[in-house]
Amino acid sequence: MSFAIKSKTVKTMLLEKNLSGLLDKRRDILGREDIRVLTVETAEAALKAAVKEKAGLLVVDIDMPEMGGDSLCLALRKEESMKKAYIALACTGSKADMKRCEACGANAFLTKPFGPESLYQLVCRAFDIPERKGIRV
Repeated sequence: MSFAIKSKTVKTMLLEKNLSGLLDKRRDILGREDIRVLTVETAEAALKAAVKEKAGLLVVDIDMPEMGGDSLCLALRKEESMKKAYIALACTGSKADMKRCEACGANAFLTKPFGPESLYQLVCRAFDIPERKGIRV
């Protein structure tokens, strides 16, 4: 007798290192076996890692060192393998930041400061994961 093992597709999330502390408060994101979280310090590193690892979700600050998150978003959209990636920018929510988010083609923005719940909801939306409403029994 043989059994078919259903393999899960691992989704890769790329997160700016400064934002990674929020995941400590929502361990259920990290605890999922089908989500791999990578952290990066600069937009240049994010660009390389996103393409190499085929990240499905990127959460970065609009004002990252070296290259802004909006410039990163524009660069990623030029890469064939990254055209469908879900890109969210953390920003102040000012009119200028909103224009930058819209102009670069970001899928979403998170207004700073934001908490772990906002990040959790973004991950669920980006990866089409139903949010848990209660405890599993």
